[in-house]
Amino acid sequence: MEIVDPLLLYKLPHLQLLDLSLNKLHWALCPTIYRRMNFTSRLQILDFSSNNVITTLQVEFFYCLTYLQKLSLNSCGIQRIERLAFSGLHNLKVLNLKGNNIKTLVIVNLGITLKDISQDDAQYLFQNLAKLEIMHLMSSGLEYISAVLFQDLKNLRLLILEDDLLLTLDSGFQNEMMLLKYLYLARVTFGCYCSNAWFVDWVSGKNDLYVAIDYELSCQELITAKKTKKFLPFVEQNCRVKTNLILFIITSFLLFFLMSFPLVHACCGPQLFFLIYLLRGWWHRLCGEIGKGKKFKYDAFVSYCSQDQEWVLERLVPNLEQKGPSFLKLCLHSRDFAVGKAITDNIMDNLYNSQKTICVISQRSLCSHWCSLEMSLATYRLLAGREDTLILVFLEHISRYRLSSYHRLAKLMKKKTYLNWPKDPAAEPAFWNRLRNAIKKHCDVEESVM
Repeated sequence: MEIVDPLLLYKLPHLQLLDLSLNKLHWALCPTIYRRMNFTSRLQILDFSSNNVITTLQVEFFYCLTYLQKLSLNSCGIQRIERLAFSGLHNLKVLNLKGNNIKTLVIVNLGITLKDISQDDAQYLFQNLAKLEIMHLMSSGLEYISAVLFQDLKNLRLLILEDDLLLTLDSGFQNEMMLLKYLYLARVTFGCYCSNAWFVDWVSGKNDLYVAIDYELSCQELITAKKTKKFLPFVEQNCRVKTNLILFIITSFLLFFLMSFPLVHACCGPQLFFLIYLLRGWWHRLCGEIGKGKKFKYDAFVSYCSQDQEWVLERLVPNLEQKGPSFLKLCLHSRDFAVGKAITDNIMDNLYNSQKTICVISQRSLCSHWCSLEMSLATYRLLAGREDTLILVFLEHISRYRLSSYHRLAKLMKKKTYLNWPKDPAAEPAFWNRLRNAIKKHCDVEESVM
């Protein structure tokens, strides 16, 4: 049979099953006159298989079959499915496209060059098939399947993929198939790429999904089309993270660290100690705890060794704190450090709570462990902050050669403020004025800003 009455469904309004398979019919079951008549068929099952004359499923091809539940279009020569082709099939539950050659259905999410369908149109191929429960694709010509195709197939329960070559599944497919219960694969060939490895983990880890595989899955390279490898061994050999190798590397690293740490500590303990506190100062500045506009607790932090304490208490403190104006507030470790707090924490906190740092330098202070730490932190603050916060006070002459091995003091003396304690008592007032001005210079700027 080659012709069917275009008004067949109108003349049989209560018809529910129609078998037109194995003919040479052209599709004419939904003529445009039905739109003007506002006619909708009650047909529920339609078998239009093996007519071999439908090359394109056009837009709203089945618009008059809103009650259709099962549609068989296998072996109809379908090559193209246009946008919104299945629009109107709100009750469709079974769709059979077996034996067609859908060459223009090329999916976009894998970066493949589009052939006859745009990226925007791809998402509408199976649009509105919300009640579809079974889909059978056999020799369909689908090379790529992406998640966007199945985004409306929320009730799909059974998916059959059979005799499809070079089939590559987008990993987003698993998110759209949350309700899928049965997956049947027969003679399916994947691409030999690790982008398909997710499929193995998905089917093995999804407890509520029954997977049947007829014939072992194979794969081949998409570019060379070189036949074929077994898919599961390919995934295991090429796409799995080598857990044993990673554990070996981690264990070796930990052993190396545990063995080298005591050696490094023994050889470079003091340097590591300084480094930790330098990094801590850098972290304070990075977090914004130190910077312009900060209100300081002290005008100056005084770094000195115990042998120079007499000069600090009897000369420095009285002249700066007790004589004025202006009266300055100094931070001394013997007086202002918090009781019970670690010395290093006291140094760090008070150093960065002081506007300036006065380093009292003598032959004895250069040998002091704590003076070295305070000098290191003060030097770092000077370099990191790019502000003139360090004042060097030399109680005696020290050669620059010796200073070169102590925190680059010789280099700093060429660029930053430093004072020499005069041997002539008559020059002492001028010394205190210069020191006071060096401290107050930056303080005055801060006060004017605030």
